Amino acid sequence: MNKDKDLPLQEFKNFVNGPSNINIFVLKENGKEYRAINDNNKSCLELQIDKGIIDNEEINKCDKGLIVLDDDKCILVELKGCDVSKACIQLNSTLDIFKNKLLKVNNYDYYCRAVVTSMPSPNNYPTSYKILLKNLNNCKNTLICKSKKMEEKV
Repeated sequence: MNKDKDLPLQEFKNFVNGPSNINIFVLKENGKEYRAINDNNKSCLELQIDKGIIDNEEINKCDKGLIVLDDDKCILVELKGCDVSKACIQLNSTLDIFKNKLLKVNNYDYYCRAVVTSMPSPNNYPTSYKILLKNLNNCKNTLICKSKKMEEKV
């Protein structure tokens, strides 16, 4: 990889941190936290999406993201209060923007993560959850929602 030239989202460099291969990436906001454990020292980019890469207040978008460059993987993260439905709407909108405008030239696999105050029972997942899951092709582990804190290996 040609250090900067080949990095995705180069035009948004003020809102992209990295590349870095630190052991733990911590994305947090409003008391919610997403941790990506990077045991294999993969090269990653941290993204500030809300009020950064997507700076239009009228557009639904998630808060943050993480691109795992070594795996062509893009993880979109919403750190939300208690509204799982709104979190899924924001993730779905961001997913569409990234797939169709921002990262369309690259072949990325997308994953969505919502960290909320509390989760409803699976019987009460909102319609927006089901729509987002369908947009992610119903693949296992592409959409995960957790309460207050989430941690996973990348």
